[in-house]
Amino acid sequence: MNRFVKISKKLFIALLSLAVFVSMSAIRLPTVKADGTSNATPNYSGHKSWNQLTTSNGLAAAIYSADQKKLIRYQPHIYSHYDENTTTKNYMWDSYFGYGVNGGNGTWLSDVNVDSAKYVNGTNIINAVQKDNGLEFSSYYFTPFSGDNKYQSNMLVMLMKVTNTSDTDKEVSIFSTQNMHLGTDGNTDNEQSSYNSSKDYLKEYNGSNGHLAIYKNLNLSGEHHETGASGDGTNGNPWFDAKYKGRLDDHVVDKANDISVGYENRANNLSTGQSKWYGVIIGLTEDGNEDHLSNDVMSLAEPALGSSPEALLTQEENWWADWHSKETMPAGLSDQEQHVYKQSTTVLKMAQSRETGDSDGQILASLIPGEWSIAWARDGIYSIQALIDSGHYDEARDGLKFMFNADMRKADDGSGENYYQQKFIESTDKSDPTYGLGVNLSNNYLISVCRFFGNGTEESDWNNNGPNIEFDGWGLALWGADQYVKATGDTSFLNTYWHKLKTRDADLLEELIDKDTGLMQPDSSIWEEHWKPFENIGNAPARQHFAYTNITTYQGFKSAAHLASLAGDTESAAKYTQDAVNLQKAILDHFVVDTNGAQTIASSLERKSDPLKFNDGSTVEAINFGLVDPSSDLAKGMINAFDNNLRITTGSTPGYKRDQDGDTYDSREWGFIDLRIAGALARMGNNSQSKTLLDWMTSQATANYDLIPELLDWNTQDYAGSVPMAGFGSGSYILGINDYYNQQASKAELAATQAVEKAEASKAQDDVDTARTLVQELADGAVKTDLTNRLNAVQHAIDTDKAERAATQATEKAEASKTQEDIDAAETLVQKLADGLVKMDLTKRLDAVQNIIDKNKTEHVATLAVEKAEASKAQEDIDAAETLVQNLADSAVKTDLTKRLDAVQNAIDKDNAERAATSAVEKAEASKSQTDVDHARTLVEKLTSGDVKTKLTNRLDQLQHAIDLRKAVSEAVDAVQKAESIKSRENVDTARKRVNLLPAGSLKTELLVHLAVIQATIKPEQKAFKFFTAYLIKKHAVRTGASIHAKVVKTLPAGTAVKVLKTGKWITISDQGKKRYVWGSDVKKRLFTGLLVKKHAFRSGTSSSAHVIKNLKKKTSVNVLAKGKHWDKVVYSGKVGYVWSKDIKQK
Repeated sequence: MNRFVKISKKLFIALLSLAVFVSMSAIRLPTVKADGTSNATPNYSGHKSWNQLTTSNGLAAAIYSADQKKLIRYQPHIYSHYDENTTTKNYMWDSYFGYGVNGGNGTWLSDVNVDSAKYVNGTNIINAVQKDNGLEFSSYYFTPFSGDNKYQSNMLVMLMKVTNTSDTDKEVSIFSTQNMHLGTDGNTDNEQSSYNSSKDYLKEYNGSNGHLAIYKNLNLSGEHHETGASGDGTNGNPWFDAKYKGRLDDHVVDKANDISVGYENRANNLSTGQSKWYGVIIGLTEDGNEDHLSNDVMSLAEPALGSSPEALLTQEENWWADWHSKETMPAGLSDQEQHVYKQSTTVLKMAQSRETGDSDGQILASLIPGEWSIAWARDGIYSIQALIDSGHYDEARDGLKFMFNADMRKADDGSGENYYQQKFIESTDKSDPTYGLGVNLSNNYLISVCRFFGNGTEESDWNNNGPNIEFDGWGLALWGADQYVKATGDTSFLNTYWHKLKTRDADLLEELIDKDTGLMQPDSSIWEEHWKPFENIGNAPARQHFAYTNITTYQGFKSAAHLASLAGDTESAAKYTQDAVNLQKAILDHFVVDTNGAQTIASSLERKSDPLKFNDGSTVEAINFGLVDPSSDLAKGMINAFDNNLRITTGSTPGYKRDQDGDTYDSREWGFIDLRIAGALARMGNNSQSKTLLDWMTSQATANYDLIPELLDWNTQDYAGSVPMAGFGSGSYILGINDYYNQQASKAELAATQAVEKAEASKAQDDVDTARTLVQELADGAVKTDLTNRLNAVQHAIDTDKAERAATQATEKAEASKTQEDIDAAETLVQKLADGLVKMDLTKRLDAVQNIIDKNKTEHVATLAVEKAEASKAQEDIDAAETLVQNLADSAVKTDLTKRLDAVQNAIDKDNAERAATSAVEKAEASKSQTDVDHARTLVEKLTSGDVKTKLTNRLDQLQHAIDLRKAVSEAVDAVQKAESIKSRENVDTARKRVNLLPAGSLKTELLVHLAVIQATIKPEQKAFKFFTAYLIKKHAVRTGASIHAKVVKTLPAGTAVKVLKTGKWITISDQGKKRYVWGSDVKKRLFTGLLVKKHAFRSGTSSSAHVIKNLKKKTSVNVLAKGKHWDKVVYSGKVGYVWSKDIKQK
C-alpha cells in the first residue's frame, strides 16, 4: 500500500518546520506522563470536518454529500478493483429530491441548506433534514440489507418524509431526479431510456455495454415521469421542467447523451402538521439482465406500494436491530461511546463483501470515498478481531474463510508456485529489482503478502521500489483464527483449516527466521515500504527488518501453539511455544534501544542507531500482544518515547503520528496508532491517558457521523486520508474501547474477588457488604455470577449462624420459663432454620418443654372438668370430662380421674336405670300387657341388686301372676268352646290340658264337667294322619299337582314352615286341610331353633363382606336349617341367610 504522498523532501521539511513553529507558538499542550499523571487537564474536543456519508450493503455502495446536498456516487461493488484490469465504476453523477407548492415552479433540494445529516445510529441509513417554505424534508438513503434480493442486485433506496410545518394547508408536488452515466464511453454517450408501463418503472440503459438502471417510484399518488438529455444549456429534462415549469410531462427520450430521469408526485394535499412519504428505488446492473434486476426491484418495492414508502425504512431498521441484537459491548460506556461503537460495528458490516463466489467475506480497509477500498490482509485481521470482540462471529468467520481460501498469484512458469514466493522470497538473485531473500519455503504460503482484489486474488501494490511483500499478515492471520476459535469454540472451523494454517503459515514463519539473529527476514511490513532494501536506498521507505513484523510473528507463534493444542497436535504446540519464547528473546536482544535514560523498541534494525528515526507507533503492539510486560520499565519507556517523539505538537490533540519518516502521510495523526496506544495504556494501568485518547477519538467521531478516520490533519485535526476506515479505524476503535473497559473490569473484578475472599475468611457482615457493593458494580457475566454465588454462600453461612444462635437462645429461655409465649417465639425461630442437626436438636428440646406444659395444662383442665361433672352429675359434663381425660397421657392422674368419672357415671347410670325400670313397671301395671311386663323385667334385671330391684321384681311377679292366670282362664275357656264347637277327641284333650292348668275352684270344676259332657258325645275316630314340620329354604310356588305344569295356588316366602305329609321328588304338604305340592329339594327339616348370643349381622352369604340383610339384636331367635364350619344357614322373618356359627346357640 503506497500510502504516502510523494513530494520533495526538502520542500516538505521546510513546510513542516514552519507549521510546527507557527503552531507551537500559538498553543501550549499539556504533557501526559507514562504513569497517567498530567500537569494540566487536557480538553480536546472534536469538530465537524467531514461531509460525506457512505452507505453499503456488501454488494453496492453509494455516497451522500452533505455539502452538495445530494447523492453523488453509486457503484455496483464495494471494492475499488475487481482485478488488476477492472476498476469499479461510479455510475452516478447525482440524485436528489425537489418540491413545488400550489402548482408553482419547483425547488431542488440541492439548493436548500442541510440542517442536519447523520446516520440512523447503528445502520447504513443516511438521514438528511432540510427545511424550506414551511416544509420539512427528512430524506433517507441506503443500500438495503433487508428484502428478498434473489439475484443479489445492486439497489439504492431514496426515501423522503415531507411534513407541513406551516400554519396553512399546502398542495405539494414532489420531484426526484437521477442522473446515471451509462454511456458507451464509460460516461454519458449514447444512453437510452424507456418506460415500462406494465411494471410502472423507467429504464435507462446502454444497449452496447449492458449497463442498465431501473427507477421505480414508490408513491403512485399523482405520479408523472420524464426522461431527457441533461447538461449545460439543455432543457426538456426533469431538472429543467420541474424548476421552470413546475411539472413533468411524461415524455421519454429514446436515445441521447447524458440522459437524466425523474419522477413527480403532483399536487398532493398536505394539511398543517401532516406528513407524507415518497421514494424511488434505483436498481443497477452491468450485465444487461433486466428480468433479474426488475424482479429484485419490484420485490423490494412491494412493502412500500402496499402501504407507504416508510415501510422500507422500517424494514431496514428492523434488519439492523436484529443484527445488533447479537452484539456485545463492554459495560460502562458513555452514550457517545455507545453510538460510535455501534456505528463502528456497522462500518465493519458495510465493509464486508456479500457477493456470491470468491469475493464473499473479504473486508475492505476502507469504504468509498476512501482510497483504500480494497482488502488488505492486515487491516482485515484487525476488523475480524473487532468483530470477534463485538460478538459478530459469523462475519469474523467469513472474513477468515475468505483469506484462507483466496487464490495467491501464481508464478508465470506454470509451476503452481506462488509468484512472489518464487520471484522474491526464494530467489537467490540479490540484484535489482529482485533483491531475493534466498529462503526456500516448504509450501506455498497461505496469506497474501499484501492485499486482495475484489475477485479474491492476490495483489501486491507495486511502485518503482518493487512490490510490497509483508510477512506481518501471516502472524496476524494465526492470531485471528485463534481468537475466533477461543471465542466460539468452533472446532469444525479448526478441523477444516488447521492443516493449512500449520503447513502454509506457521511452519513458513519458522522458515523465515534468520538463524543468525533469531529474527524474521526483512519485509515491507505494516507501513508498506516496498521491496528495495534499505541499504540500497539509505533511507525509508525501504525493505527492513521491522520490529512490527517480528512482534506479529511472535503473536502468531503463540496463537499457533494454542490452536495446535486444541487440534490435539501436541508436538506442534510445544514447537510453536518455543518459537515464541525464542523470538521474544531475539526481539528484546536486538530491537531495544536507550533513549533519554529509558528504553524503547526501535522500528527496525536498520534504524535503531538513528534516534531521530527509530520511534514507530506500531511497536506498541509489543505491549498489546504481551511480548513486553505492561508493568515493565520497557513499557513505560516506550510510552515516554512515543510522547516525546510521536506526539502531534500542533493544533489541539493528544494523538500521535505513526513514525519519524517525515513525509506528510507519516506525519499526520493516525487514528490506528492513537487507539492501539490507548489499548496499551489501559493494560499498563494508565487510565487517564488511555481515556483521553479514547475520548478524543469519540469526540471527533461524534462530530463526524460517528465515523473513524484513517488520519487527522496535524494542524487543524480535520479528517484526512480514507474515511470511513475499517480495520485501522472503526475496528481499532472497537478494540480500544474493549481494551480500556475490559481492563477496568479486570481491575474491578480483582478488587471484588479480593473482597470476597476476605469476606469468606472473616465471615463478617461488614466485609460481606463491602464485597457485595464491589461485585454489584461489575458487568454481568460469569465472574460476577461466580462472585455473587460465593458471597451468597458466605451470607448464608452468616445468616445460618446468626439464626441458629438466636434460635438456641430462645430455646434456652423457653426451657427456663416453661411459658407458652417463650415456646412459641422459639418455635418460630427454629422452624426458619435449614434442616440439619441443629434444627433437629432444638426441635426436640422444644418438644420436650411443650410436652411438659401441655401435660400440666391438659391435666388441670381435665381435673376441672371432672370436678364439674361430680358436682352437676350431668351426662353432658361427664362426656366432656371423659374426652379430656382420655386425651391425657397414661399416668396416675389419668387413672384417678378415670375412676372418679366412672364413679359419677355409675351413679348416674344407676339412678337413670332405676327411674327407667320404675316407669316401665308402672306402665306394665297400668296396661297389664305382657309386652310391657317383658320390657319392664328386662330393665329391672339390669339393675344393681338392692331394695329398688327387689321391690320392682316383686311387683312384676305379682303382675305376671295375674296376667298368666287371666291368660290361662281365657285359653281354657276358648279351648272348651272349640271342643264344644268341633267335637273331636283332639280338641277335648287340648281343652282338658288347658283347664287342668287352672287353680282349683268353681270355674275349673265347671269346665271339667262341661268337657266330660262333650266327650260323651264324640264317636270313636280313625287314627290321625301323621305329619312333620319342615321349612322352605327359598321362595317357592305351591302347586295343585306334582308337576311344574300344575296350577300355582300361592307362592310362599323362604323360611315358611309347612306340614309334610309325604316325601319324594315332589313333597306333599297340607295347606289349609288340602293336599298341595312343592319341589323336594327346596324343603328342609329344621335342625333346631337358635338364639343369638350377641348382636349380629344377618348376611346374604358366607362372608364378612356379604350383603347385610339386617342387623339382629342379641337373643334374637332364628330357625337353623344347616350347620356349617363357620357359618350356619338360618331362617329369620321369612328370609334365608347366614350367621356366624359361634354367635348362635340352641334354644
